[in-house]
Amino acid sequence: MTPEELVASLQALDYPKRTTLVEEADMVMKGGITSGVVYPLAVCEIARTKRFKNLGGSSAGGIAAGIAAAAELGRDAGGFQELAKLPDDLGRDLLRMFQPSRTTRPLFRILLAAMDKERGKGVRAARLLGGVVGAAPAPFAGTLLGGAALGLWGLLAVAGAPHHADDWRRLVMGLAFVALPALGLGLVAALAGTALSGKRRLESNGYGMCRGSAGPTWSKAEPKPGRVEPFADWLHVKLNAAAKVDDVRGHVLTFGHLWGAPEGTAVRPDNYDVRLEMMTTNVTFCRPVRLPFEQNLYSYCPLELAEYFPPPVMEHLRNHARPKSRADSPDWKCPDHPDQVLLRLPVAGDLPVIVAVRLTLSFPVLISAVPLFAVDHGPETPGPVRCWFSDGGISSNFPIHFFDSLWPKRPTFGISLGPYPVGRPKADVYFRGASTQAVPRSRPTDSFPAFVAAVADSLQNWSDEGQAMLPGYRDRIVEVHHSEEEGGLNLNMSRKTILSMCTRGHAAAVSLRQFDFTKHRDVRYRTAMAQLDRATRDMLSKYDVALPGGLDGYRTFVSTSPFSEATRQWRQDAVKRTDLLLAFVGRTIGQQPAAATAATAVPVVPAPDFMHPKTEPHPVPDLRIVAHF
Repeated sequence: MTPEELVASLQALDYPKRTTLVEEADMVMKGGITSGVVYPLAVCEIARTKRFKNLGGSSAGGIAAGIAAAAELGRDAGGFQELAKLPDDLGRDLLRMFQPSRTTRPLFRILLAAMDKERGKGVRAARLLGGVVGAAPAPFAGTLLGGAALGLWGLLAVAGAPHHADDWRRLVMGLAFVALPALGLGLVAALAGTALSGKRRLESNGYGMCRGSAGPTWSKAEPKPGRVEPFADWLHVKLNAAAKVDDVRGHVLTFGHLWGAPEGTAVRPDNYDVRLEMMTTNVTFCRPVRLPFEQNLYSYCPLELAEYFPPPVMEHLRNHARPKSRADSPDWKCPDHPDQVLLRLPVAGDLPVIVAVRLTLSFPVLISAVPLFAVDHGPETPGPVRCWFSDGGISSNFPIHFFDSLWPKRPTFGISLGPYPVGRPKADVYFRGASTQAVPRSRPTDSFPAFVAAVADSLQNWSDEGQAMLPGYRDRIVEVHHSEEEGGLNLNMSRKTILSMCTRGHAAAVSLRQFDFTKHRDVRYRTAMAQLDRATRDMLSKYDVALPGGLDGYRTFVSTSPFSEATRQWRQDAVKRTDLLLAFVGRTIGQQPAAATAATAVPVVPAPDFMHPKTEPHPVPDLRIVAHF
């Protein structure tokens, strides 16, 4: 089946209705800018047999998760048929969706010239130099003319003024030698000018070339044939189309719509329809942030944010701004626009999905970061701090920990992206399955640029990749590979290349049919119980035994310590509950502290020993308490 036939078949497929599907699945997708074209057909393939309950990702993976969640919401009305149309749209319009601002257009031309892999090195170098000259024409022309004039003056000073034909011929030949250094100086000046002006251009445009929206000039009318809207405006329409609403341009899809919750819902209900989560990065606070926001910390300047979203979204934000409570600070003004009062973002259920999608997709330099505000209460005079939200992939590019639990009730599949691994140049898709060996993702390091790329990959993905190697994780992750000319910053990929990557995504979903949920549950159970075994053994060793320095053991400490808000009854109940927990590792229920000695404090653990090397899956993970981002 050709890629075109595969796309057409998934567009025409009669997907099962929600009520007829027994099996559920979750999905987490990795970021990768244009590599995200692999996801639509993968999601459609899985939707043939399973109903999506939880969907998440970062960057391009967050976009795919958002549209997939909308398609699941509109499943019974043709949501996945709409999702299957994306390969055609992307194959035709991908590059044209990235529309730089007027001030950053010269920088965008340079980027496109650098990314043009279809032309030879000489042509690419010429286009790069042309782009640099176009970005800084004044420094180039001024230095070129100045260098030429200086060279001419030197020639005249040495040879004197020309008086006859031979003198003029020698002068022209001399100018030819002068022109080359003058041209070199002009190019150096253009490079310096591009760097200096580029810094100012990017800073004034949210540290990126493309804001992604027509902003206030966006029209609710359908664009003219052949015209492509910027990617955020395009996504706004596609989310509504996948959700199968009547007004695809004026409607605003919210997280509450996905949950099946009424307006004003601040916390996701336990009985939800579809759960969507994604990562963004608050660069100002140097931390990842999970979307939708779980805490109502952020506000926005209506004038600034209007450049990032179409008017219906801005109107929704204004109409659903979180109301001010008595505990809130006074109304703050935008530092750069004193006439603009900062408005609070809506509660989680009323937050537009397109806002979260745009926050996760802000690839540095290419795509502008999004400005929001938080109040800094630390100084003597508190005030709003502008927080720049950039790409979710900066801090967590593959949040495979999303929707995790010690004992899962459904599979959470992961689709990862990466270059073709060393020694496997034709391995389009790699599914580890329930293998006993943790084969890590690899990338070529046979040249200096490749080594630098691998270092950057390690800095960005080491945490996610380490998680993906653990038992109970690696068996549900499939990798889709691409070459240097595909995905990433290759904005100008051909339709053939895009469709090829789409079909690889479909092949990845097909490979997940090998996933064995029975084996997965067995591994997760043994891993969880071994961790509980290890943690409670450590607790028991400090429970009935005095600590160094004569400090009471924890049983006595909990019984007698005057916790700030703990009643005596609470402390007694806490000790009883802890006694029951530690019976898991052999502590006799009702054992008194006075009867415990150093020899009997850690009793022989009865079978089964969950930490036995033959039963505990390896590698053994660390049990850590970490921030919930």
